[in-house]
Amino acid sequence: MGFFIFGLIAIAAGLIICRCHKTSVNSTESFSGVVAGISEKILPQGHLLVKKYRPIVKFTMNGRTYTADHHRYSQIILHDVGETVIICVNPQMPKYFCYAEEEQPHSLTGIILTSCGIFVCILSIVFLAIL
Repeated sequence: MGFFIFGLIAIAAGLIICRCHKTSVNSTESFSGVVAGISEKILPQGHLLVKKYRPIVKFTMNGRTYTADHHRYSQIILHDVGETVIICVNPQMPKYFCYAEEEQPHSLTGIILTSCGIFVCILSIVFLAIL
């Protein structure tokens, strides 16, 4: 019975993550921007120190120019300084952006968590029926 409850909790958590992701995606707008710079940071990764990068983009929204940082650091530089890119920004929080090609309509984490929860529930029902 404990596994069934665990499965239900996983399903609920997965659905909440999917809902939050969908709300986040629906609240963003696309803008054209120019990569103004790239900030660097050295972060520990295991026993190593790794240099990671975060692009900084300038874009115009409602006649006002904003500077936004990418929402996370990465080891790969996708676009060079001066390059024009399409970004997605939440107008309520224009300090951070993601590239339009990064934005996914569904949350992979939420889908996996929900699927695992369903699998655990079915498995616990099968084991209860056998015993």
